[in-house]
Amino acid sequence: MMCKHTGKYISDETEQVKASILDILTTRRGSRVLDREYGCELFDFIDSSKSKIDYYRSIVEALTEYEPRLRISETKLFTNESGKLVVQISGDLNIDSGVNKLVNYQMIMGE
Repeated sequence: MMCKHTGKYISDETEQVKASILDILTTRRGSRVLDREYGCELFDFIDSSKSKIDYYRSIVEALTEYEPRLRISETKLFTNESGKLVVQISGDLNIDSGVNKLVNYQMIMGE
């Protein structure tokens, strides 16, 4: 997998999954021409009356569909001191070597 910011190959599978999660969460559903279902609805919730449950549902559904190596056990949403949305995801990662690994990813949306 290539890093979309640097164009360099990401060889570590744990880092590949992190990059994949970030790509899924920051891609607006419907914006990919060849796969209109790819992505997450987080952007659709900005300035809306949706509840936090809708945010969680959107994240879990998108990651379950498009990142099968990750089994989510916990998702947290909060805003940091700059007011940006932070998504924290914990779960089990099933990598190619057959090893299950506990992971905890934290992504700041908009960075």
